[in-house]
Amino acid sequence: MSKPTVFISYSHKDELWKDRLETQLGVLQFEGILDTWTDRQIGAGDDWYAKIEEAMNRAAVGILLISADSLTSKFILREEIATLLQRRDRDGLRIFPVILKPCPWQKVGWLSRMQCRPKDGQPLSAGTEHEIDTNLSAIAMEVADLLQRGARDTGVGTRATFTLPPEDIALARLPSTGSELFGRDGELAALDEAWEDGETNVVTLVAFGGVGKSALVNHWLGRMREDGYRGARRGHGATGRNPLAEGTLRKYSVGVSSGDKTGKRVYPETT
Repeated sequence: MSKPTVFISYSHKDELWKDRLETQLGVLQFEGILDTWTDRQIGAGDDWYAKIEEAMNRAAVGILLISADSLTSKFILREEIATLLQRRDRDGLRIFPVILKPCPWQKVGWLSRMQCRPKDGQPLSAGTEHEIDTNLSAIAMEVADLLQRGARDTGVGTRATFTLPPEDIALARLPSTGSELFGRDGELAALDEAWEDGETNVVTLVAFGGVGKSALVNHWLGRMREDGYRGARRGHGATGRNPLAEGTLRKYSVGVSSGDKTGKRVYPETT
């Protein structure tokens, strides 16, 4: 059975840093937990672009080694970063940016919104040799824990079916409803369309009480769960009074975050 692949994106000027990370990940590769891939594995005469594209498309995790050199590489930005971010939004690919050396990464739009390693985005180069090894080991352990959790949840380890779980899904506070839903194919399709639409962040369902708004949303969330939450990274649900309405009208929200989007919310409200 194939092991999940960790794709490492880096500038060749940062090769020594890549080698140190690969040494830590190599322990996990030796234990059969993962495979690593870098462009140094491309053989003589191979189509290097096709090999890189193939590796990115089968990766379960992407590690970005961040420096001023990588952030000014046109190929890394236009090809590798663009593809990996698309896969994150589409497939839930987990990305680990690792800050190697001081650089103004906080001003890079797509990167400033991401949780970087080491902690608080402190560059690896600021540490002692012991601190560098400690941080690289911690990154390797975090990747291994994530992959092993994903393998337990799916029972598989191949790229074709390997799905990493979302970082945080907490929907237990939503109202309970039955499992059956009839005659709502149109509404379910509309929710699917809203999820795929990058311009839609809020969906409001308004109807009389008891017509099945809660059942509709719960059924849709069940389908999302079966699909691994379709690249969602976080999901939260809450219920309570609507502060904008009179009386005892109740409102609950389902917030699901994907990629660089601020999040999508579904508001079922009683008229």
